[in-house]
Amino acid sequence: MKKTLITLSGSSQTGKTTTLNELANKIIIKYNINKKDVEYSNKEANDKTIIISNVGKRGLVIGIHTAGDNGELAKKSLELLKKCDIVICPTRSFMRGKTGSMAVVQKYLKEHKDEILYIPLFKMFQFGQEDEYSINDELVVDNIMYQLNILI
Repeated sequence: MKKTLITLSGSSQTGKTTTLNELANKIIIKYNINKKDVEYSNKEANDKTIIISNVGKRGLVIGIHTAGDNGELAKKSLELLKKCDIVICPTRSFMRGKTGSMAVVQKYLKEHKDEILYIPLFKMFQFGQEDEYSINDELVVDNIMYQLNILI
């Protein structure tokens, strides 16, 4: 099976980290994941990595990296593909030269095109949002969950 990379692209400060944290919670609940199968690094920080093991009937490993607004963080996300079947990470929605997160992801995909199933998603920002977690976030989480259900 190919490894899967799902990127959630969006501008700075659009709630990508909040959305990915909510996604992790939803995966843990939906697939009834045991606490021992969830590994956090930097649990209290924004630059958090969550590894969820034994997901679905096939026992897949999902890695979620919640920060990815620059190339170095994107590289950290891509490193998760070594130990995870599915990796979900944020990227900026625009290119910032050869060192930005999108450029790093595109370079990686070019080098590993036969090994990776790539699913790009985009996070839109709604001005005037009162809530930290909006309807748009729910739609993004539901869309990623739909993609995961197909893969799992």
